[in-house]
Amino acid sequence: PNLWLEMEVINRGVAGEEILGTVRLPVTKNNWLTNPQARLRNLWLPLTSQTSTGRWSVNPCGDIHIMTWWGDRPEGGLVGGAQSVVSEGTEARRALNEGLRQNLAKIAEHQAGKLEVPGSAETLSGMDLGFLLQPSGYNPNLLARSAHGARTPLTRSEARWLRAEEAAGILPRLACFEQRSLRAFADLRARLAKAGLAGVALAELRLY
Repeated sequence: PNLWLEMEVINRGVAGEEILGTVRLPVTKNNWLTNPQARLRNLWLPLTSQTSTGRWSVNPCGDIHIMTWWGDRPEGGLVGGAQSVVSEGTEARRALNEGLRQNLAKIAEHQAGKLEVPGSAETLSGMDLGFLLQPSGYNPNLLARSAHGARTPLTRSEARWLRAEEAAGILPRLACFEQRSLRAFADLRARLAKAGLAGVALAELRLY
């Protein structure tokens, strides 16, 4: 089967409903969401809209964060395993955290030179990774955690973990922004070529 997951963002107002954008994601094509070797998917995807010609184009703004986890089929089938599916809704978050901990451990043991974001193709390396491993301005008096009603200082490893968790959320979204910017620039160049301005430097253009 060629299954697709389709989600719509709808604005409900006084005048009725308006579809702001759609995200269409393949489920079974190339085992995109059903790959037992890559159970976790951590994705930021841009909203798209269908044009009058039937083609899909990326919206100027609007994104959706999707995290999926491909698990084993629960015993008892779909009906009998419905409760199991609901109770395992945190599996994607658990897999993300576990993957981050394993990657940080490999980096600490000099077995890896970059931080891989579980569920995505994004990585953190170079100066950005150095900033994560050696948090600049670390102050245990400013970063604190609550434990049994008392607030105790964070250790350096805990501060490092918090930054890794933030990176796991930021990097896939930055990649989404980058893809939207590249598409917008490609559309601009196509319009310029159509207007006979393909060879004109952008600094010389006066756009209205």
